[in-house]
Amino acid sequence: MARAKKKKKSGKPPYAIFGIVAVVLLIIIAIIIWNNYYKDPESVSKYCPSMEGQDLFNCLYEAAEEQQDVEICKAIDDSQWQDWCLANVGKLVNDVEICSIIVNQTTKDACYTRVAIELNRYDLCNTTKTLVWRDTCNWEFAHRDWEFHHCHMISKPVTKWRCFYDLAVNKSDHFTCDLVGREEIRADCYTDIAVNTQDIEVCRRIVNQSKLDACLFKLGYTGPNPEACSFIDENLVKYACYINAARILQDPEICEYIFSGTMRAECFEKANSTVEINATTG
Repeated sequence: MARAKKKKKSGKPPYAIFGIVAVVLLIIIAIIIWNNYYKDPESVSKYCPSMEGQDLFNCLYEAAEEQQDVEICKAIDDSQWQDWCLANVGKLVNDVEICSIIVNQTTKDACYTRVAIELNRYDLCNTTKTLVWRDTCNWEFAHRDWEFHHCHMISKPVTKWRCFYDLAVNKSDHFTCDLVGREEIRADCYTDIAVNTQDIEVCRRIVNQSKLDACLFKLGYTGPNPEACSFIDENLVKYACYINAARILQDPEICEYIFSGTMRAECFEKANSTVEINATTG
């Protein structure tokens, strides 16, 4: 009995068909992305004809800035330059949606921060994922609103302390200086407020003796405030403080607090010479 012949399978195997379909779909998607997102031949021919490479990127960037047109940015065939262009236009027109299509996270967050500041939208600070730009956003709002909350939200310690420093000086609130975590910055904070308010007790909150003396010297000089000089620990600094105060106040009696013969003589000379000069000119 003759064997029945097997029928030959017709057509291509299913997996080959699937592969071809997948390739075609990828090509179509690539073309769509290229035409709709990256390439805009009209922008190239209109604004930057006969240009290539870096010159073309620069030209399109400037054209997009001048026209404030995000579509021109999309003609830039370089992801980094395109992101910079989008961020620049986004900032110019204050459009958050433009920021959202930027690929690079750092550039995107820079865009969000700039728009947040221009539109006074603090909520956009929380949209940023890059710490440096989130800190920048909080810093800018802290110096606009003078609110503690914005300083607290800054992640980098030194930047946060500087924020508290500025806030304290702006409000003449030495208690805010206590929030500064580094001693030398905290001492500078106390010094600035002490000078602004002419308050000796603010200087005396400083722990480091040399910084304390520097604060009292500055207070004694700028007031001028001879009483501040009396709290200085280092005698040479104290006497120099008295000399400056006596000269500015034209008061030789201040020199009596100096127990160094040489510096006392210098003090009397400067205090009396100032008096004599004023008497002559008067």
